[in-house]
Amino acid sequence: MPLEGGSDHARQLRVPIAEACRLLAETEEPITTVMFKAGFQTKSNFNREFRRVAGTSPSEWRSNRLSRDGTLPGLARASASPR
Repeated sequence: MPLEGGSDHARQLRVPIAEACRLLAETEEPITTVMFKAGFQTKSNFNREFRRVAGTSPSEWRSNRLSRDGTLPGLARASASPR
């Protein structure tokens, strides 16, 4: 995800979109929950801005981040640790 350069608007979106990417990669929370936690109020705005910054939709981004065994990378590490 490109996080440098761009317009003032794009620079202002870096932090919330980066947070959304982290949540999408590390949790199985619904995209709507990720949207609210990242600070967006509407799904259409979140999807539009996510696509503008990340180059893909949130659901496509999450699907592309799935590991080979079908688990999210952050969850695979967490479940592998001893309890």
